[in-house]
Amino acid sequence: MLRVLLFLLWIATPALAYQVIFEGFPSEEIALTGESLAILSSEINRPPPTLFTLKKRAESDRGRLIDLLHAYGYYSARVELHYLGSFPDLLIRVEIDPGPVYLFDSPKIIDDQGGALLLPTSLRAGCPAQSEVILHAGEEILEELSKEGYPLARVIDRLVVVDPERCGVEVTYSIDLGPLSPFGCISIEGLRKVQPGFVRRRILWSMGELYNPNSVVCTETYLQESGLFSLVLVKPGTALDEEGLLPMQIRLEEKKYRHVGAGVSYSTDESAGVMAQWSHDNLTGWGDALALTGEYSKIIKRATGIYGRPDFFGRDQDLLLRLEARREDTPGFTEREVSFLVRISRRIGDCFSYNYGGMYERLLSTKSDNDENYNLLSLPFQARWDTSNRLLDPTHGVTLAYFFFPYLAVINQHISFFKQELYGITYMPLLPRGHALLALSGQFGSILGQSRELIPAPKRFYAGSSTSLRGYKYLSVSPLGPNGRKPIGGRSLMIFSVEPQLRVWGKLYLASFYDIGNVYSTPFPQLNKKLLRSTGVGLRYLTPVGPFRLDIAFPLDKRKGIDKTFQIYATIGPTF
Repeated sequence: MLRVLLFLLWIATPALAYQVIFEGFPSEEIALTGESLAILSSEINRPPPTLFTLKKRAESDRGRLIDLLHAYGYYSARVELHYLGSFPDLLIRVEIDPGPVYLFDSPKIIDDQGGALLLPTSLRAGCPAQSEVILHAGEEILEELSKEGYPLARVIDRLVVVDPERCGVEVTYSIDLGPLSPFGCISIEGLRKVQPGFVRRRILWSMGELYNPNSVVCTETYLQESGLFSLVLVKPGTALDEEGLLPMQIRLEEKKYRHVGAGVSYSTDESAGVMAQWSHDNLTGWGDALALTGEYSKIIKRATGIYGRPDFFGRDQDLLLRLEARREDTPGFTEREVSFLVRISRRIGDCFSYNYGGMYERLLSTKSDNDENYNLLSLPFQARWDTSNRLLDPTHGVTLAYFFFPYLAVINQHISFFKQELYGITYMPLLPRGHALLALSGQFGSILGQSRELIPAPKRFYAGSSTSLRGYKYLSVSPLGPNGRKPIGGRSLMIFSVEPQLRVWGKLYLASFYDIGNVYSTPFPQLNKKLLRSTGVGLRYLTPVGPFRLDIAFPLDKRKGIDKTFQIYATIGPTF
């Protein structure tokens, strides 16, 4: 029995771990990689039972480390193993002599006939001869040949000659060019409800045109931007067809098209609000979308129907129809409105877009200084320059937008006026990977053509909300009436905002902000007039439909009898 207990105690007792040290790595990067690759270090808590198996483990590491040093251009590297002490209590010293770093000669690129090809690569004479560069240069060669119309080119051989005497490495790439390849017939796979014609409209090459990989990448992007597909893959065939053309394959997976959404909002001025939406992204198979939205709060009641048709009589040209009925109760007016908008949008390049159209509004203004029924015709125009990286939660880039609304009142009134606004927003990263950023915004507005009294009260400028001069009473920042409390609207506006954001955990950000600005009775901002200021803090949590924002804002120039000490806002969507 005693022998059994001693045996069990022996097998339950962990073996003494050896120790290992590495010396002589030429850089910290190689040292970190080498120690993570070495079994001696990664398996140190599971020592082998015999000295022979331990030495076998060490010898396998010697080969790994030499291969690693070769990969970094140290082709004369040596690794020595020293065992200090007696087994099992050993100290293993891994001594590394990297030797000189080998440098590349100018690469040679030849076709299958032995002719020289002049193609740019990242492999350049005098650079350290790292194996990763050799592999990457082979890919670059094929990419360059693809741009010249040879998408079927392949690397036949890659000959690497190491010269120890001068510590040089010569790399020769042998290339099979394959045939010069014009675009051929297109096969489309995976369509269920989208019409093939919609996809073909978004293909950015023509049959018979010489193969161009940029056209392929842009087509993929163009199809992804339609919002109809969860997967877009465009690739060439493996050989030319009988007519000497290159078949192209487009593989698609369609998204779900019907969506139902709901949301809530809250502010101390507006109280709680609810929103519900139903939408269909592909009514007829041509990417046309219908969205029905209802919104209800103490201040705003709104029902909206929007129909959109992409590629309307041309690529990058979209049609939008909007029918809306709304009521808005503010300190300065009560608005009841029904409007119908027809708009054409065009995109030019990656950053610039503009839209234009026509709109009719039946508007009733009450509880204002000019209560009237209006029938307004307008020809709205918008131009936009946008380099931001994301639509809903950008972390860098600049957005500039200009809005122009020429209004004409018809039937009962015969007045005209011009309302214009200019927005500028920039996002600047303060730390890598979006951990901290600074958002800056500026907004200018002006109304020309009529005196303030003749302009419908709802069309004048006001500020004070979750997005403009936070902290002040809702739409109360404007010139005030004779009693000094009722906002009557202005003809110009100027507002600036500064908002730094810091990521505190996952998708949660802490934000602070400072807003400054005012609304003026004159057609242009009066720089000698007092500016109202506000500040506050908030949280931002990124969701698929935009950031959820929870803010508390304090007016720094609180107006007696108008503003509260603070305002709280809970909404979804970008601040600017």
